[in-house]
Amino acid sequence: MFYVMAKVHWDYKSLQRVVWNYSEKGHGKGAPDSMGGVLKIAADRIVAEGNDFPNIDLLISHLQIQISGGMIMEVHESGILRRNY
Repeated sequence: MFYVMAKVHWDYKSLQRVVWNYSEKGHGKGAPDSMGGVLKIAADRIVAEGNDFPNIDLLISHLQIQISGGMIMEVHESGILRRNY
């Protein structure tokens, strides 16, 4: 797949970005792990564009712009400990 992605720009000259979401079955990858991967890739892309995150608020702000259709928010430990399951 990497080879195909590396060569696809020859056929599609106007292509600006290629994204490959890989999630092999059977390795314990659930929805939280997948979302973590999406956030990491988005953060890596934002940094590659020359941005920096001196604090969590700025990171969340950038991620909210990059990722549509989801809610990104900071969760404090106290909020997790109060949760009743």
